Amino acid sequence: MHQKIQLQSNSPNLLLFLPIRPKILLLSLIHPKIQLPPKQSTKSAAPSTSSAAPQKSTKSAALSHQPENPPHTSASLSSLNPDPPSIQTNMTLQDLDHATALSHHPMTTRSRANISKPKQMFPGLIKYPLPKALLAVQEPSLHEPSCFTEASKQPQWRSAMNTEFTALLNNGTWSLVPSKSHVNLVGCKWVFRIKRHADGSIERYKARLVAKGFHQQPGIDYSETFSPVIKPITIRTVLSLAVASHWDIRQLDVTNAFLHGVLSEDVYMTQPPGFVHPSFPNHICRLHKAIYGLKQAPRAWFSRLSQRLLALGFHGSKSDTSLFIHNSERYISDLLKKTNMHEAKPVSSPMSSSTVLSKFGGTALSDPSTYRSIVGSLQYLSLTRPDLAFAVNKVCQYMSHPTEDHWSAVKRILRYLKHTIHHGLLLHRTTTFSLQAFSDADWASCPDDRRSTTGYCIYLGRNLISWSSRKQRTVSRSSTESEYRAIAHASTEILWLQSLLTELGMKSTIPPVLWCDNIGATYLTANPLFHARTKHIEIDVHFVRDLVSTKALTIRFISSKDQVADTFTKPLPTPKFNVLRDTLNVRELPLRLRGPIKTTSPDELQASDKHKPAVITEANSPNS
Repeated sequence: MHQKIQLQSNSPNLLLFLPIRPKILLLSLIHPKIQLPPKQSTKSAAPSTSSAAPQKSTKSAALSHQPENPPHTSASLSSLNPDPPSIQTNMTLQDLDHATALSHHPMTTRSRANISKPKQMFPGLIKYPLPKALLAVQEPSLHEPSCFTEASKQPQWRSAMNTEFTALLNNGTWSLVPSKSHVNLVGCKWVFRIKRHADGSIERYKARLVAKGFHQQPGIDYSETFSPVIKPITIRTVLSLAVASHWDIRQLDVTNAFLHGVLSEDVYMTQPPGFVHPSFPNHICRLHKAIYGLKQAPRAWFSRLSQRLLALGFHGSKSDTSLFIHNSERYISDLLKKTNMHEAKPVSSPMSSSTVLSKFGGTALSDPSTYRSIVGSLQYLSLTRPDLAFAVNKVCQYMSHPTEDHWSAVKRILRYLKHTIHHGLLLHRTTTFSLQAFSDADWASCPDDRRSTTGYCIYLGRNLISWSSRKQRTVSRSSTESEYRAIAHASTEILWLQSLLTELGMKSTIPPVLWCDNIGATYLTANPLFHARTKHIEIDVHFVRDLVSTKALTIRFISSKDQVADTFTKPLPTPKFNVLRDTLNVRELPLRLRGPIKTTSPDELQASDKHKPAVITEANSPNS
């Protein structure tokens, strides 16, 4: 029997809320004014339905019947459909479902025209990735096993266990020893996980052998378990400094990190399930390296990592033991050890102000190759240490025939490096790109050929970017001439830097300023007189004058006590040298390296010394 529904209403605005079918509510909204015909019996309704069916095939039998007097409808509804269909008072649920499924809207929709957009499926892509739980439910093979017995039945998990077991053997994690009754035996188990990509697809099946650390006993299997963890404040501080200072940030991950930790305690473990040695089934594993699950595994890994970082030249921070800092101090340390000067007494300046070196003084060294090797290392170091420029240039002048006096000067430079091992060239963040230079000359400073020494330094904003200390190629007849030649050398470097900055898009509208402490040389750059006294330096004169006349360069006078380039031309007393060194931005680095490089036993040092070349000692100097 079908349930019948009878609709009766005398209200001109009919709104029906029938909870039996949602489509009935739709009909009542489309036809708000419905005149109900007289109630008919079920038997009379059936013939009318069947007789109306052949007339219009697109309408149902219940809706084909038209009332004798159509109800009055509103203007909007009458314009859309002047003859709205009537509703029978006695209809079954099947008739009502069929009637309400028809649309009486005059617009041709996509559904009427059978127009549908085909779904495009892209292989390997999931627009809305399913959660891991749903994927596991859909495919039973994606279930993560809870024990070895369950995992051994599936080939992908057997392959994952074989891969992990092979890696443990290659790492030398344990060795098999006969079982001992007096030792504490730690169990182990397999843990299985499915590692997925970001879209939910499977990356690989991962099996990990984990020790049952709750079997360990304090004082027997482990002693210290604390392992430092980086503080979140330290991470945020370093990231903030990196953003402010435009540092590069790199991130890395160590595969199976805990497996690299070396154990200091004797830990014994059962053989892994499913991988018992067939020839030694009763043997147990003596662990040499940590595995996941051991209480001391994090501490062993941190100890191994910190030792390696210290050996590479990093130094642990005193504020956060998980923070390691590195700079170029390692190069200086190795150089001092190579020359056996790491325990020498430090000095405050690279060269004494009373030192006068000559190629004819002192006894010649028997093996000049060692001298040349050390001086070459100092030359490389002077690329980032402008405070060494003059002293290194001075000892470089005697590479062909070094003597004891020259070797003593080299050793003083090494002692100065020991004193300033934490120093380096400090670069500031700047928004100005104007060039400023200082030039100076020490007239007839060489006692052998009386040639002068030129020195200059150039700043880009606050940062020192170029410096030089060298002997002039010709002999100058006056201090003004030597100063003028120094101005010419500095001017050529300024022009090249301007060209470089222009190509980098940092062209400055302000002409560079060059400071000179010789007032005669400054006059010579702008005064066309003195022809009789300067005709032998005519090329340099015209070159600098052309730059000044075109306002491509500005020459200004500075007093000798404020001349920064003075440190590139002569050895200075220690107080003045320290002041000028700070002006060169050679300072103790804010993040300096501290702490020992590596803790090595005397036996290890003796063994390592057998494979190292002979070092220079105070007694075994190059001239011995």
